[in-house]
Amino acid sequence: MQLQHLQVRDRSLAERMVHPDSDVMFAGILAGDHPGEVWVDDTEEPKLAFVWSYGLGSFYMTGRDEAGFIARSFDSFIENEIMPFLKKQDIHWIELSADREEFYVSIQQALRNIELQQDWQFVYKDQPLIAGETLGTKKVAIPPHYHVVEMNHEFITSVTVGKIGNSDFLIQYMLPFWGTMEQYLVKGYGYAALTERQEIASIAVSTVQYGDYHNIGVETLEPHRRQGLSSGLVQLLLQRYRRHGIQPWWDCMEENTASQRTAERAGLSLAFRYKLLWFRF
Repeated sequence: MQLQHLQVRDRSLAERMVHPDSDVMFAGILAGDHPGEVWVDDTEEPKLAFVWSYGLGSFYMTGRDEAGFIARSFDSFIENEIMPFLKKQDIHWIELSADREEFYVSIQQALRNIELQQDWQFVYKDQPLIAGETLGTKKVAIPPHYHVVEMNHEFITSVTVGKIGNSDFLIQYMLPFWGTMEQYLVKGYGYAALTERQEIASIAVSTVQYGDYHNIGVETLEPHRRQGLSSGLVQLLLQRYRRHGIQPWWDCMEENTASQRTAERAGLSLAFRYKLLWFRF
C-alpha cells in the first residue's frame, strides 16, 4: 500500500481532514486555495493525507491512519516517492510535522534507521479582548524615512509593471504561497513599507487563508531590519484583520526569538507548540 498523489483538492477534503488545531498553512492547501501537493490513502474516500507546501518547503500529516499505512509503508513511500520529488527541486532535506501525537510515534518508528532531528514550532494567536477595548484604533509608529502602502490591486499592478523597486523579492515571496498575485488579491491582505526611492523594505502579508484564519508572513530586507518595520506593519495588518473578523495565525521556530518578540509586541500570545522532524538525505 502506498499513498496516492491527489490531483483535485477542494474544501470538502480539508473539512474531512482538519480539526481546530490543525495547521492553517496546510489546511488551505487541502482546500485547494494554495499551491501544494497532496498524497492520500484513498483517492475516493481519503482518511489520511500527506501535504507539501511550496511556500514553507515542508510536509504535514493529517487525518487518521486507520489502515496502518505509516507502520507498513511510510519508509518506502519516503524513499521511492518523496525523495525523488524533492530532488527534482534540488532539495536534499525533509521537514515534516503532524496534527496528532500518535503520528509522531509511528513516523519515528517507521524511520528508525534514519537519524531524525527534532525542533519545536510555536503558534501565536490573538489574545482575548479586554472588556471595553476598541479594536483597530492604536496608532502605529513607522520610522519617518519610510512610508506604508496597502498591498492592494493598485500596488500589485505597480509591482508587476516594474514601478516599485525590489519587486522581484515580493513576487518570489508571494507566488509559492498564493500561486498568482490575482489569487492573493481575492483573499489576502497586506502592507509594505517603502523607502523614499519607492523600494520595498518590509512586508507583512496574509500568506495562507483557511476559514476565519489568515497566516501572517513577515519579511524585512537588509539593511532595513531592527528599525521596528516588522512590528509596525504587523500591527497594521492585525488591525485590518480585527475589523474584518479575521483570526491571525503566527507560526515560528522556537529559536527564532526575534519573531516571537514581534508577535508578542503586536498583541499575540502563544497558543501551542508542535514538533518538527527533519533529516538530510
